[in-house]
Amino acid sequence: MMKLFNFVEEDNFLPQSVVEDENIITAVGSAFNEFAVHVARKLGYNCPDKILSGYMDSDDANDYIHHLTEEDLLEFKKEFKEFID
Repeated sequence: MMKLFNFVEEDNFLPQSVVEDENIITAVGSAFNEFAVHVARKLGYNCPDKILSGYMDSDDANDYIHHLTEEDLLEFKKEFKEFID
């Protein structure tokens, strides 16, 4: 997918659930628990690692890289052709 979006610098992509860089915290949607913990701790609150239910316990980078079937990729290219090379 990175090849389709040449405006995304691949070196800046980190396949992680939550990424924190100074005062910027970002996360994938399924990492809402980890995101909440990072934000709470950044604000000075003490809290356990798991404060919400429904979290994913995975540090596997492959869980944060999305893959499309050939059919879905062709459909994606068709729908977003104005944005990709």
